[in-house]
Amino acid sequence: MKRAVAFLLLLLAFPIAASAEDFTGFLRNLVIGPGQSLEDVVCVACSTRVEGTVTEDLVLAWGSAEVSGSINGDVVIVGGGIHLLPGAKVTGDVVVVGGEVSKDPSATISGSVTEQWWLYFPGQRQVYLRSAAVFTAMTLGLALFGYALFRARRTQRMISALTHRPFITLLVGVAFCALAFYGLEFSERFDDYEELLVYFVLLVAFLVALPGFAAMSLWLGSRLKVQSGLAGVALGGVLWSLLMVIPLAGLLVACFLYAYCAGTALVGRFGFGKEAPATQA
Repeated sequence: MKRAVAFLLLLLAFPIAASAEDFTGFLRNLVIGPGQSLEDVVCVACSTRVEGTVTEDLVLAWGSAEVSGSINGDVVIVGGGIHLLPGAKVTGDVVVVGGEVSKDPSATISGSVTEQWWLYFPGQRQVYLRSAAVFTAMTLGLALFGYALFRARRTQRMISALTHRPFITLLVGVAFCALAFYGLEFSERFDDYEELLVYFVLLVAFLVALPGFAAMSLWLGSRLKVQSGLAGVALGGVLWSLLMVIPLAGLLVACFLYAYCAGTALVGRFGFGKEAPATQA
């Protein structure tokens, strides 16, 4: 399973078959018909229907699985769910993050089942209402928390940086994203402290983007002529979450949004934005 997950994270190209028995794909749905058999199946942004047999592992990202045949290994799905039809069989473990496990009483899972439906991944192909509701609530909470923590004046300064220098703001955000990604890669060199360094990089990335997200939420809310700062932030946060829920396109929204959040926070913090009067809360 580790080999399949690692390959999933490195998959950057369009779908190709690794061999006659394996399948790796991107943005291409897969159907394994009755009597057909594949070994490892790794698919990004695509869904899979298994009527035949997967002899090893099934790994999906931003996609769901429907199984009426058998999987003789583990199932790992990130940003999707799995539906086991009558007679379906999974001999390994099932791990579903960002989706749900639905199972007919006659279907069997020999290993353990881990279901984390409350985690939602922007742009996942199948929308689960419970997960999307939790994601929206968390997004709204982060926007309001950032606005309360960094106050109206600083938030308006970041908005000014965004509106006056949008290209520089995006460029700075993209550069920060590249630096954070390099930090995650660099942490692999420190075996004893790798996990600690990964958490540190993720924490820094979160703290940098948080004030920018409050600013972006207020900016979006103000475009809809909302006068109150808190109301504008709340409306903007909800709208951003709904845009990120859109299947597949939501992932692009999330990527651009994070880059702008980080860039807005950094550019506004270091004094490149022009002052603007604060709105009233």
